[in-house]
Amino acid sequence: MRTERWTGIAGLVLFATVVGGIVFETMGPNLSMTPQQVHDSFKNANGAVVAAGAFLLLQKVVLVAFVAGLATLVARGEKEPLLSRLVFAGGILQVAITTVYVTTYVAVASVIDQLSVPITFGIFTVGDSMDLAGGAFLGLMFAGAGYGLARSHVLPRWLGRFGLVAGVLLMLGSFSLLAPQSFFLSLPMLLGVLLGVVWLLMANIALVRRQPAPSA
Repeated sequence: MRTERWTGIAGLVLFATVVGGIVFETMGPNLSMTPQQVHDSFKNANGAVVAAGAFLLLQKVVLVAFVAGLATLVARGEKEPLLSRLVFAGGILQVAITTVYVTTYVAVASVIDQLSVPITFGIFTVGDSMDLAGGAFLGLMFAGAGYGLARSHVLPRWLGRFGLVAGVLLMLGSFSLLAPQSFFLSLPMLLGVLLGVVWLLMANIALVRRQPAPSA
């Protein structure tokens, strides 16, 4: 199977898990809740938190395959494999960061009756910050892939620029770590997620449908 096709298939599976993950996150705790509400959310939705954690860990496995394919395709347009390495590193670092906090959330849900409200809220706050930090590395992957895939003529130039813009917005959105409740600091992240999801769908459809170059 061509690299474009299996990368595109992995990307479409990733798209489906991302949409599912967004749904799970809207159902779970968030920083607008009080510490007691966060604790109660973990306690009352114990099974849902564990299921969501397992789902997100599966998503990270798919992401590893996807980023490996992206890096391979980006490398086609390089003399020195700098950009492809940045794309791969960005994806893997995002996987590493989010795997840590997702695993922690599952562990918290499993022992929630033994944890006090301040400890639960503190762990959740740290995890939410890690999620935002991971967005910067995801943005690096998107921006590098968008630019690199267009440069290597794997994707149309306009679609590559679309990915570049989405990636830059995600990287800017990571500054919302400074004030998670600030709408203006969070706006780039919200726009980046929206554009990133749209790019993920369009780019991977294009990869799956791309015809191999005619042999000389």
